[in-house]
Amino acid sequence: MLAEIRALQSDLHHALRYLRQTAETNMVANRFRSRKAPASSIERIGRRIHLGTPPGLGKPNHLVNEFFRRAREDPRIELRIFTALTLAPPHWDNDLGRRLLEPLSERLFAGYPKLEYFDPLRRGTLPDNIRVSQGSPARFQCKSHDARC
Repeated sequence: MLAEIRALQSDLHHALRYLRQTAETNMVANRFRSRKAPASSIERIGRRIHLGTPPGLGKPNHLVNEFFRRAREDPRIELRIFTALTLAPPHWDNDLGRRLLEPLSERLFAGYPKLEYFDPLRRGTLPDNIRVSQGSPARFQCKSHDARC
């Protein structure tokens, strides 16, 4: 029984190591692709961009961050990001909070790049040409006469 448990632990260890290596390889490839995608998208569709993202830990953060960077640097680009939820690693103010949240943060957010719009959104300092809508799809509905939709 003990030998079976050790064998299973070893198999899980190897599987996790493989998944981490695969994830790192995919992140490098996605980072390369994400730098080119916004430029070609802007060329094809223009400077008015509505970007929808999936909820939770599954967003293509490299791509979202690149669109955000370009819109922040070029005020002619109108960027509207639609998301159900924006997640970011937890923040702690004291040692107790660090001891509680740091292991959780390392497990959940390892290799997950922070969304660059998170801090400006939280502080209320997003540039005028960038809007972020969070919540249920009903909140995303725009009126046809609203020029900002």
